[in-house]
Amino acid sequence: MLRMTSKICWVPIVLCGLIGCSPYTQEATSSSTTSPKSTEESQAKTSTQVPSDFVSISDPVENCFTVEVPEGWHNRGYSARAYDIHREVVTCVSPNSDTVLFLGDPNIPQFWAPNSGNPFVEEFCKVNPLMEMASYQSAEDYFPKYAERKFGKLTNFQITSLEPNEELLAELQRAFAQHGFDASQSNVVDLKFTYEDDGKVMNGLIIGSTINSGGFWIADVYGISTTTDVEKFRPTLLKVARSKKTNPEWTALQNQKHEERMAQMRAHQEMMNRQHAQNMQWIQNSAQRHQQRMQAIWAANDASMQSYYDRSASSDLQHQRFLNYINEENTVVGSNGEVRQVDNSYQRYYINKSNNSYVGGDINFDDRSIRKLGLNPDDFVEAKVRN
Repeated sequence: MLRMTSKICWVPIVLCGLIGCSPYTQEATSSSTTSPKSTEESQAKTSTQVPSDFVSISDPVENCFTVEVPEGWHNRGYSARAYDIHREVVTCVSPNSDTVLFLGDPNIPQFWAPNSGNPFVEEFCKVNPLMEMASYQSAEDYFPKYAERKFGKLTNFQITSLEPNEELLAELQRAFAQHGFDASQSNVVDLKFTYEDDGKVMNGLIIGSTINSGGFWIADVYGISTTTDVEKFRPTLLKVARSKKTNPEWTALQNQKHEERMAQMRAHQEMMNRQHAQNMQWIQNSAQRHQQRMQAIWAANDASMQSYYDRSASSDLQHQRFLNYINEENTVVGSNGEVRQVDNSYQRYYINKSNNSYVGGDINFDDRSIRKLGLNPDDFVEAKVRN
């Protein structure tokens, strides 16, 4: 029998910051706005300075959190979800695009110990992209492979150093202890790397943690990519991370849903042996709900990022590929030159002319494929992936 309690919901909440999150307050719900165009163009001509002023943005998808981000930067925060595994992502792009800060990764799974003897978890891991069966890995082992997998396709990507971060490890363990968790088997590392973007050398930093709680373990990540020294922006990254506040109403709702889900899981587990097909249908229904959630997430692009993507028609835009790798997105350009962000699941994309929704598929996806979806191809126009 799978035994999980509502405390599991707290693990990602603690992990959403290596140093923990603060309580949510209503005063922190104002939205970020970018600087006037003249100011932005002026800033874009000079090297990015360490920001001194910050504004609050909120998660537009689930109203899960608020976070303080550099004023005048292109900031975006959102929730990503596969079934009921939840991730939080924040990206901050400097006005001249030479520096990117990020918190979280929408695609890092929650790992479950192999040979758990629980067939339901094993079946669910097969269809949920954010659940994976894997033995615990220390941050020293996990993040070099993560960095290669996540950013290894960037030009001349190279890991330059890997060191433990004892200071943040101590803060992480204190945050866990405050919530009644044992984080004795945990690690935090600093991984530095370089790559090239249009002939320019970029310097990167990943601050990564792994925490083992026995039956499952979780990895979390923060990072920087910049044309200058990453240490220049480390304090800013940590300031943003420490400012993230979780909405207690959202937390309460998740705990309530968690108990409901656990009851469903226990009931389905009891039926597993005698009604396997019915259980598999329940999983497939969950997969369909997941697709609907994902479309809602990407349809809710934060308006504060639009000017950044509008500028992507320029040939010298930096960090576009890096940012897309973080968000698991592609940038596509429509026949009218309009730029938009889509998830990276497909090779070809078709945008609905009236509501801007999109469909896609592999390289062979075409008008016939759209008809098979029960849609009219005349309502769609192909958008090309920008490389």
